[in-house]
Amino acid sequence: MEEEYNVKIVLESRPGKEYPEKDCFQITYGKPPTESEVKVDQILVRVKFISIDASMRVWISGAKTYMDPVNPGDVMPASCIGEVVFSRSPDLNKGDLVLGLMKWQKYLILDRKGLMKVPKEYPNPEHFLGVLGTNGLTAYFGMFDIGKPQKGETVVVSAAAGAVGQIAVQLAKSVGARVIGMAGSKDKCEFVKSLGADECINYKEDDIFKKLKEYCPKGIDVYFDNVGGEILDLCLLLVRDHCRIVMCGAISGYNSTKPYAIKNYQRLIIKKGLMQGFIVMDYAKRYKEAIAYLGNLISKNQLKHTEDVLYGLDSAPRGLRRLIGGDNTGKVIIKCDYPEKQQPKL
Repeated sequence: MEEEYNVKIVLESRPGKEYPEKDCFQITYGKPPTESEVKVDQILVRVKFISIDASMRVWISGAKTYMDPVNPGDVMPASCIGEVVFSRSPDLNKGDLVLGLMKWQKYLILDRKGLMKVPKEYPNPEHFLGVLGTNGLTAYFGMFDIGKPQKGETVVVSAAAGAVGQIAVQLAKSVGARVIGMAGSKDKCEFVKSLGADECINYKEDDIFKKLKEYCPKGIDVYFDNVGGEILDLCLLLVRDHCRIVMCGAISGYNSTKPYAIKNYQRLIIKKGLMQGFIVMDYAKRYKEAIAYLGNLISKNQLKHTEDVLYGLDSAPRGLRRLIGGDNTGKVIIKCDYPEKQQPKL
């Protein structure tokens, strides 16, 4: 291996009230792993693409979730695509691309189990971190398995310009639903409408409840919730009989020390509604189904998607701050082709 260093980005401290304005990560340098350290059914990879996801904000808070919390001194975990540098796995060769849980790290050794081989014939492998990856899968299973929108129904999608939201909007439109998006700026709202949304509410400037009543005169059949908090509470006031609330995320509260208390959940009783959360990993056995469906839409130019790309492994903390601050449009992806001359020699 020609490179004389490894790069790791570790959590320096828990994020404080200043986050995302103030960073809480530190870049460290060390020797890379060697081929002699690779065991049977393991591979040595160089990370090429990093997925930045809102759930990371929860991981670094110390809260216990479906994943162990990231503690100060730990290298930040992430869904990534890596290039095989050396392999002791019979079905993977040098140069192959693999998708799986990796870290904010230049080189690392991984077990073959749990990794998906990225098809070589696909021209944009980074799509497997977004529209064909966790975000697309989340939108697919959340919208179709829980939301189950029908032709003519009204579907509301919050964070509709985000990586999951933009796909959820289009999936609901594909079955003939009326779709109302929510986003945080005029430009983002125009983007959401370009995806096919019938209307879009600027939650930073508009009177949200007034606009919801205007755009949803018959009420809300499906609410695909990416934000939680007050917006969820307002949508609950307008739900129709047998409504479905898809609990995908709660990004409005990820940076808060005092969670918003939902007041209107009793509407679900009156309206005989369903509110259900989900973790996309629970659908692992059906990933191929979803990827085939989404890939078919892309091949027919029936599914638009955008990536918010930053360059260099060292830009990963900035990417997370950008996402949590709501400054992104679409999927935040880090392309790790940073200039070598900026790295120290050990």
